[in-house]
Amino acid sequence: MTAGTGDIGASGAISTAASNLIANAANGQININDSNTGTTTISGASASEGAFTLTTAGSIAQGGSSDTISSNNLLTLQAGTNGSIAISANLSGGSVTLNANGSGTITQAASTNISTSGTLTLSSGSGDIGTSGANILTSAQHLTANTAGNVYVTDSNHVVLNASSAGNGDTFNLTSTGSITIGGNVAATSGTIGSINLNSTTINEANGNYVLSANNVGLTSTLGDIGASGSGLGTAILTNAANLTVASAGNAYVHDAANVNLNTSSVGSTDTFNLTSTWNNYCCW
Repeated sequence: MTAGTGDIGASGAISTAASNLIANAANGQININDSNTGTTTISGASASEGAFTLTTAGSIAQGGSSDTISSNNLLTLQAGTNGSIAISANLSGGSVTLNANGSGTITQAASTNISTSGTLTLSSGSGDIGTSGANILTSAQHLTANTAGNVYVTDSNHVVLNASSAGNGDTFNLTSTGSITIGGNVAATSGTIGSINLNSTTINEANGNYVLSANNVGLTSTLGDIGASGSGLGTAILTNAANLTVASAGNAYVHDAANVNLNTSSVGSTDTFNLTSTWNNYCCW
């Protein structure tokens, strides 16, 4: 589908039942509803000036590394019943939303990137978002990830982690080559996340009472501080963990709301390690 000057679908989506799709609107938006219950494959470079929205009754995939999808506005891919989203080429948008459905997963091939100057939103009912061996790769400035499964994301930008979740006993892992700012609570919607691991140059608490809740919390900074000194909003990293591990290249300031076990941890030479607990009861292993 190609629109030279207008939209492909506007307030009402274009309906189709295609297994392969290419859509381009150089000066407009794209809004497509595909009733295919199998996999809808983007089989050629597709782009829009306005919003790009693809909703399917099944899964969504890209055919190969040249089958990019881009939008100068919001890019949304919405899978159908238990549908997955498989990224095998670059995606870009003003903001990007990828919604798998039910047990559907979100996966991504190596050497691809999801780029946005806004928010990357990733969601699934219970499927994994990325894997331990093949993380979701992005350069987003804001990240939201929600599932009752595992979450594995690597960000090449300074990123604000918005309110997010993983499953009971599962893993939430965010690695950034820049800084991570905690801008929302991270907790399971039901039960308790098994492990939350944040790894970046520095880890900061935004101006709010945002808590990392899991059985195990690991915080790693490779260049600077974890948290900040002082009291009030935007200082110490707030956790609710049974077990805590900290490895900081600088200082570390953490406040835990539980009866916490402090595992082997470290800070920079001559720097400060400050751990406070609502329970005032630590155990070091």
